[in-house]
Amino acid sequence: MKRMFTEILVLKFLLLSVILGFNCAIAQGISSSLVGVWRMDGTKTFQSLKSEDKNKMDQASEVQKSTFNQSLESRVYFFNNDQSFQAEWISNNKPQKISGTWKYDGEAILEIIVNGETKVYSVVLEESSLMLKPQAMSGGMLNQLFFTKVK
Repeated sequence: MKRMFTEILVLKFLLLSVILGFNCAIAQGISSSLVGVWRMDGTKTFQSLKSEDKNKMDQASEVQKSTFNQSLESRVYFFNNDQSFQAEWISNNKPQKISGTWKYDGEAILEIIVNGETKVYSVVLEESSLMLKPQAMSGGMLNQLFFTKVK
């Protein structure tokens, strides 16, 4: 009887270990699928603007529209294995770059930390597409960011 109880206890422990290990592997796999180079889909990101922001862009000068579109189309995000983050883009014909770190819960929340400031995003991650939605709007027009994985 005691031996059977011990065997059941060992089997439960092994089963629990396998389940926990499997869940960790899934979380690591999801997180590692975020690792890579992501180019913004400027068209999709622009289409997701709120109607009042689209109206503002319709009223903008051609130079302002061109500068805004260049900023969207040129954005590239780098999510590295070591949790470092980098973003590059062109603004007013000048290269821009920021660096920081990232944390992903493996399910739906991404934190990007730059200069001590944390931005939290809801995430929809597929094999080669990524959608980031800021959980708190910072006054900008971009309420959804769409990316395609390039590496």
